[in-house]
Amino acid sequence: MVNDVNIRPSDIVEQLALLPEMTFEKACQLLDPSDKQNVPKAVTLLQSLLQIKHLPTSPDPTINWRRNAISFVAEIFGYFLRPFITVEQWT
Repeated sequence: MVNDVNIRPSDIVEQLALLPEMTFEKACQLLDPSDKQNVPKAVTLLQSLLQIKHLPTSPDPTINWRRNAISFVAEIFGYFLRPFITVEQWT
């Protein structure tokens, strides 16, 4: 739960499936609970979640509310992920 938004796995899959080059099946595979130790898949999931904020606004405010909550959590996780996957020199 983020603020007053209850985020379910189906909400995340729904948003991921809206990304270009992301199918519903691929989105489901990224959230597969039986594959907990797959680091490349986890990185791909977080990178994909970071792209959700660039999706066009939906006419349904509930979808936008959930998308903003998912994007907020993705951004926080991204701060932990980016130093390990960004090749630019930090000065």
